[in-house]
Amino acid sequence: MNAEDQTTERQCFFLDGRGGIYSGDNKLSFESTPPPVWENLDYRNPETYKILVEDYAIDPAVADALCDEDTRPRFFAHDNGMLIILRAINLNPGSDPDDMISLRIWIDEKKMISLEHRRLKAVAKLADSLERGKGPKNLMQCFLLLSRYVADVINDTVNGIIDRTDELEEKVIEIKEINDFSISGEITDLRRETISLRRYLAPMKDLFQNMQNEKHPLITPRGKSAMRELSNDMAKALEDLEYCREHITLYHEELQGKMSISMNRIMYIISIFTAVFLPLGLLTGLLGINVSGIPYADNDFAFAAVCIILIIIAAALLAIMKKLRWM
Repeated sequence: MNAEDQTTERQCFFLDGRGGIYSGDNKLSFESTPPPVWENLDYRNPETYKILVEDYAIDPAVADALCDEDTRPRFFAHDNGMLIILRAINLNPGSDPDDMISLRIWIDEKKMISLEHRRLKAVAKLADSLERGKGPKNLMQCFLLLSRYVADVINDTVNGIIDRTDELEEKVIEIKEINDFSISGEITDLRRETISLRRYLAPMKDLFQNMQNEKHPLITPRGKSAMRELSNDMAKALEDLEYCREHITLYHEELQGKMSISMNRIMYIISIFTAVFLPLGLLTGLLGINVSGIPYADNDFAFAAVCIILIIIAAALLAIMKKLRWM
């Protein structure tokens, strides 16, 4: 496992409402009116469930959903908050992009809790913007910006798949020799990556669409507009992946056809050689048997004569095949 792909460290940020956070030097007393807080946790940490239930008074059923090992993108509103589960592209070095990272989020008026296990660059990017004082001003904006970072990476990855698909087309067209069929592995890898991404993008499109239609006090008209754009981005990504999937299937079929033609050509050449040399081999085999009575065995010109006869027979067979349009 790479250093960048290790488990998530606990992070906590108190929003100051101006795009930044309260640091250790300027923290106010939070006893009366604590500011909105965003905390990032590792859902596989044994202490996480206790933090959610005891420290943040999150419903145990919601905490179970947030800490569940097997998740898929979904959204539902619960009391005054919302639970959102996303899937993000894995950009950690040495990882496959289709090995998507699960990002679980709980958000209400006072807090946003995000949970991941492997480090997600979108989370680090959001934290960096807050630390520089150029981040979101409230929790819902934090969620929307985090979702935008996730969507942008998905769009970039899908655009990369489109470029690789177009490159495959050129490679398949240029294939002429059987030794060039190593491209089959590239087609298989690209098809696997496309299928894996489509598996999670379809429910993510529905997720943002459902949030857009949800009547919830946290979702403002501007938030609905942002979610509409996120849903449209997921829809476009799905359409692009469908385009790639269809073309990859077409390239695979074309490659299989070229492989079949190439193999048939090779077998055809082998068949011609077999048809020519089989009677010649039969004749030389008869002349080579170790018994007496072989005619002209003691003649000095017998070997040359046999070679000439074999050449004449081979030429005659080739002429017959050409006349019958077998070659």
